[in-house]
Amino acid sequence: MKTLSNILILILLLGIISPSISSIYISAHIPIYLDTDTYKYMQNNVITSLCEELELEPQNYSIIRFSPDEKKVTIDHRMGYNFSEKIRDAIVRTPLWMHRALAYQFKHMDNPEVYADLILKSDKRFTDEIAFSIAYSPLKEIPSVEVLEENVEKLYELDKYIQYADVIDFDNHDGNYGSTIKYNILANKSIETRILPSETYYWYIVHPKLLGESAEKIYNSSWRSYL
Repeated sequence: MKTLSNILILILLLGIISPSISSIYISAHIPIYLDTDTYKYMQNNVITSLCEELELEPQNYSIIRFSPDEKKVTIDHRMGYNFSEKIRDAIVRTPLWMHRALAYQFKHMDNPEVYADLILKSDKRFTDEIAFSIAYSPLKEIPSVEVLEENVEKLYELDKYIQYADVIDFDNHDGNYGSTIKYNILANKSIETRILPSETYYWYIVHPKLLGESAEKIYNSSWRSYL
């Protein structure tokens, strides 16, 4: 049994519809409690909870559902981007954790099909690096396809010559996969192996944009060729 207050909360959140004026952002943490008369008891008897941050475009909706049998909260979100099949396939091929940022980037591109082709034809080892570089570049300032392709190819090529560090891949088998760096350091007179946080790897090693400059080739070469 669920308390009346929980039922009311779920009814209020069952249909969250974005207005037609602009996008809205929602960040919600919704606990589902056992039936009880005291708040203290409720706090100690959480069945499940939902932590979600999402963007609602105009005329889109998000539905939050609670299954008493499975004791599970799920969210259905419709994104009205009206992408072509090629762009949808490209997004699906990338890690789940970057889908939202990548979709938002595709929405604002002048030539999205070109970047979708790059993702679809890329070696699976390179897909996450290429997709991250696209998804997390400034709007309207995405590096060219040539730069993105060379950036990741040179990264893996240089990896062969660095003896104390290696690019490694991981796959959680839930749609989330990625890469990072495994490296060795000398600590307490012995060699220890460390794993670089993936966020650091993508932002400070993979991303082709170093500081405030544009990620472009100079004299037919990019900085990745030297680092």
